[in-house]
Amino acid sequence: MGQNRILLELRAAAEKVIAVGAVDRAKNIASFSSRGPTLDDRFKPDICAVGVSIMAGSLPYFKYPEKEWLIYRVVSGTSAEAPMIAGAAALIRQAHPDWSPEKIKAALLTRAVQRGGGVNNDYGYGVADVLEALKGPKPTIALYTWKFVGGVPTFAEARAYAQRSPNPFVLIKGTWFTSDSYLSIK
Repeated sequence: MGQNRILLELRAAAEKVIAVGAVDRAKNIASFSSRGPTLDDRFKPDICAVGVSIMAGSLPYFKYPEKEWLIYRVVSGTSAEAPMIAGAAALIRQAHPDWSPEKIKAALLTRAVQRGGGVNNDYGYGVADVLEALKGPKPTIALYTWKFVGGVPTFAEARAYAQRSPNPFVLIKGTWFTSDSYLSIK
């Protein structure tokens, strides 16, 4: 690790937490953005959003010497980009109320615009693309194994594998399945 790297905070290292990194408007990683890996060697942050020089709402404050009250200010940091990802997740949930939190997270991560050559400890899965995420998680390759009950194959177990997918989902005939779904064969 270089001396300018900022380590990931412990609370962002949890598996089910979406850790958010910061990029500028040109999608370059911000100097203050936390980087991975986690202590158990997982990639973090999960995703990035613009977090540099964001115009945000603020409590009213008096600006001197202009002598005027302002309700907006320019901010940079996790206080800027994390709410954007939370808002993106809320928009996806509104568009697809039947999706689980895991599916929303998978859609955000697998549909992100990759930066830095794939999943890495600077950008995670990439920079968020909410319009793409509305399509759902990127389909993965499914391999099927048979379950035998009394010597008769009765279930196919869908196992999804993909390098980019944190919680793989498989699209079969218009229905999304998780990697631990069981499909009955008739």
